[in-house]
Amino acid sequence: MIFENYTTSSYDEMFNEEGTIREHWKALADNLETLGIQQLNAKQKEIDWRLEDNGVTYNVYDDPNGISRPWRLDPVPLILESSDWEHIEAGMQQRAKLLNLLFKDIYGEQKVLKQNIVPSEVIFGHSGFLREVHGLYDHLTHPLMIVAADLARGPDGKMWVIHDRVQSPSGLGYTIENRLTMNSAVQALYSNISIRRLY
Repeated sequence: MIFENYTTSSYDEMFNEEGTIREHWKALADNLETLGIQQLNAKQKEIDWRLEDNGVTYNVYDDPNGISRPWRLDPVPLILESSDWEHIEAGMQQRAKLLNLLFKDIYGEQKVLKQNIVPSEVIFGHSGFLREVHGLYDHLTHPLMIVAADLARGPDGKMWVIHDRVQSPSGLGYTIENRLTMNSAVQALYSNISIRRLY
């Protein structure tokens, strides 16, 4: 039994406060029990091999050695209830709209600077600010092609945005690679679970 001796002293995504499996996790928990710990470990090794074989790595850009590290992927995903995801999705769409408007304004009319909503020294003093492109994005509705965020569950039980990502499209590649790898290595774990399609 995979969960036989499992305990937790803090918030747990899979288990509620009484130590029972949350409803939206039950199908996957049953599949994990059927698979067993040895097979789950074997699936992890297969996932690691597939990612290495496909050359999937993660480059830590602020690492002074510039080392590429193996991309890690857990066979057990984070499962969210549909209502939770709909709330997150709506919030992310709102955040993407705000970031696009803010970006367009900073490189355009600069109302947020003139009205001192954002201190101008924060923008003009940032090494990433490019004065040369002022006015370049005026005609675009969505100048930011990709808006993503790192999320974590806060102590209040809600999802918090801990980092915005608008500069690098690499996350799309990881998303697709993750889905392809999971479909190949552990498809049996999800065969009876409804999974939201990637757009």
